[in-house]
Amino acid sequence: TSIGYCAFQNCTGLTSITIPKSVTSIGRSAFSGCDNLTEVLLEGGSTLTSESFGEVASKIATYWNEDNLTWTLTADGTMTISGKGAMKDYNSADNSPAYDNSNIIKVVIEDGITSIGNDAFSKCTGLTSIEIPSSVTSIGYNAFSDCTSLTSITIPKSVKSIENNAFSGCTALTEVLLEGGSTLTYTDLGVDENIVVTRWNEDNLTWTLDSEG
Repeated sequence: TSIGYCAFQNCTGLTSITIPKSVTSIGRSAFSGCDNLTEVLLEGGSTLTSESFGEVASKIATYWNEDNLTWTLTADGTMTISGKGAMKDYNSADNSPAYDNSNIIKVVIEDGITSIGNDAFSKCTGLTSIEIPSSVTSIGYNAFSDCTSLTSITIPKSVKSIENNAFSGCTALTEVLLEGGSTLTYTDLGVDENIVVTRWNEDNLTWTLDSEG
């Protein structure tokens, strides 16, 4: 359940470590001097964050394995979700790997993922950019709630449903770009009508229709 003070200090040959979700605390300097450590694999459901690794936090990539998906957070603040199929729904008793992590600046959801789960990116207050592939068909309840740094988001036409409060508390959101052909409306999005823009990409041209007509 815990890793102690200086437990792996100066293990200079260590490049990767896998930590089960049972570990809830890591002592100070546990990985100090592990100069070649670049990969920390966390079991799905782990409550640890990159900051838990102290001196090496700025140079490692942290991975959470969640059923069919893998969440990867690199030191530059990019969270990538890869795999195939639906993202699970989260709640207050089962937080996502991204929940309430202010260090996440960019989210990249790779092609093959079919949904964004409930509360998946809730309270990611540093999040400014999100890439959603055309394989996604639904966005869950509270998915991006309280992402207070998010100013713009592009939603592909493949998304047919968005649950309540998906963008609740996104106080900086000034533009929602819908791909041409989208069946969504501002009421589906739960945002102000004035910030919804529809954009069609046609070969070498882009057609943009704003809320003012």
